[in-house]
Amino acid sequence: MNCLVLGSAVSCNDVLQFYVGVIRPVLQYAVAAWLTSLSLEMSDQLELLQKRVLHIIYGGSHFISDSYASYCAELGIETLRVRRDLIARRFSSDPRANQLLASSDTSQMHMFTNCET
Repeated sequence: MNCLVLGSAVSCNDVLQFYVGVIRPVLQYAVAAWLTSLSLEMSDQLELLQKRVLHIIYGGSHFISDSYASYCAELGIETLRVRRDLIARRFSSDPRANQLLASSDTSQMHMFTNCET
């Protein structure tokens, strides 16, 4: 299936992979540092952004699932909330994180935000 917005030269899966590999990491940048201050409203706004991206890529008629989470599962991606939770758990269980927090050296924070699934 070709992407509705970008024309017939680019497949929807290619555009999705670009989003997952390039755009979504920007939305998650330094999540371990700002997660505790993220309000529910801000979290919902981030999810809304991902919903819009999926709607742009696949079009409204391709949203066949009852929920956003199940649609993400069909596409093989996680919701941003799930990804934030995974990153936070990895960060809190990593012994290097405790050292980093104890020393208050934030210059090495980047090594915890680049998590692959």
